[in-house]
Amino acid sequence: MATIGWDEAAPADGDAASSGDDAIRSLKTNISGGLGTSMYWPGTAGDSAASAGVMLPGAARTFYAAESAVSAAQDGQLMYASDTSRLYYVGTTGPSYLGGQFGVDHALDPKPGYRWHLASGVSFSGGLISYGVTYATAPVVVASLNTTAAEGALSVLTGVGTTGFYCEAYDETNTKHSASAFSVYWQSIGTVAI
Repeated sequence: MATIGWDEAAPADGDAASSGDDAIRSLKTNISGGLGTSMYWPGTAGDSAASAGVMLPGAARTFYAAESAVSAAQDGQLMYASDTSRLYYVGTTGPSYLGGQFGVDHALDPKPGYRWHLASGVSFSGGLISYGVTYATAPVVVASLNTTAAEGALSVLTGVGTTGFYCEAYDETNTKHSASAFSVYWQSIGTVAI
């Protein structure tokens, strides 16, 4: 990192006017040294005038504020939400959720204004099971079954919607179990509005 010899007391009131050119050159050198640590700047490390002012790789800083301020971030900024620990990229079409401490990697990018949400739980009876959140579209749901009623029980998910799904269980003879005879361990993944 460049050493910046910044002295706001120089030149002093009593310094000779003839040394003003030296003070101006020193000021320009110090400004160039400071700018050269964050951006390409002529005179530092051989950078050209054509690239002057372009940020160096890794020099950009993230915008840090409450998640509600993501709409105030400027195009091209990264924003780290102080209250939810989520990272967003702000593009021309709106913010995109990049991840966080509970972020989910997925092959598809959620649309601007949406984020991934993963929910899971256990229901100690079948029937209608709620996610506890409203998804933008029906999520992907995976469920496993635990029952003492019979071995080889098979679960059937129906009515997968944006707020919940319906689960039934059948044994190997296609006999339906009562809702109280089994537990459902489930997980859902989809997008929700920011």
